[in-house]
Order: sequence, then structure tokens, then C-alpha cells
Amino acid sequence: LGAQTAGRVVPALRFDAENGAIPLGVDFLPRANSAALTQTVPGIAGGDGSRRLVIADPGDVDATVSVKLVTPDGSYTPTGMDLVDVPAGGVVSVDLDPELKGAAAGAVVTSTEPIVAGAVSALKPDKNKGVDVAFTAAVPPLSGPAIAADGETAADRHTQLVLTAPD
Repeated sequence: LGAQTAGRVVPALRFDAENGAIPLGVDFLPRANSAALTQTVPGIAGGDGSRRLVIADPGDVDATVSVKLVTPDGSYTPTGMDLVDVPAGGVVSVDLDPELKGAAAGAVVTSTEPIVAGAVSALKPDKNKGVDVAFTAAVPPLSGPAIAADGETAADRHTQLVLTAPD
């Protein structure tokens, strides 16, 4: 193949986890919505481990955001998450562990300036000190029929469809 000198580029971001020479897993980070005043981040995994919401302000003006968590028990804005400052051109990580306590959730982030958002869920380390990590990013709401393909075929593996209904 020859080198391309023009055309569109479609990027993908790959995360490789290793403990020294021991490979622990590979994930591709999902594509996030374009910057907007409201972002909905579904699929924050439940279970033992840590959960973080990551918010970036790609603009030139500082943003103030409010974070509403959507759980199986309902939606609410945790104390201290109603006014989170995100510096212009900066990134803020919000620890969700004290609120979620292992529960699965979604998050709705509302901002004074356009922002992007995603989340990182990490299970507790295994015997090799490996940590299973899951990434999710803000996505637009479904507006019609959708298909979710399940590629798991082994008996000891499963796929879950997680839906977030923020309204």
C-alpha cells in the first residue's frame, strides 16, 4: 500500500494493560459526542472497584458543570456535584465511588460551556495485579430502532445491554 497524502482519517484509541511482561487486556476507547452543553454518559459499570467521570472543556472559557447520577433507584445530583469547575482547555476527574458504592449508573452532565464527558470503571486487581477496565463515553439518545450485537459465544462469558433513561 502506498502512503496516503489526502483524505479522511478515522482515529481509534487503544488501551493496553500490562503488569510488566504479563498482558492483562486490550480495550478500544469509545468515540465521544462532540462538545455540548449536556452530555449523557451511559454504562458506568457496577461491581467492586473504582468509578470516575472524566469531563473535558475544549473551549477558551471555564465551564461549571452539574452531575446527575442515574441509578436503578432513581436520578439525583450528589452533594458537591452540583457545581464542578472545569478549566478552559482542561480535564477534571470526578470520583463516583462515594456515591455509587458499586452500583451501575449513568451520568448526565449539564454545563455552562460545551464539554465532552466519559467514564472509567475499574474492577479490583486480580491475583496478577491486573485490573479490568471499562470505558464509556457520552452518546446521543436513541431516536428510533437500534441493534445491539452480542459477540460472546463461550459459556463462561456474557454480554449485558445497559440502558440509561435520564428523564
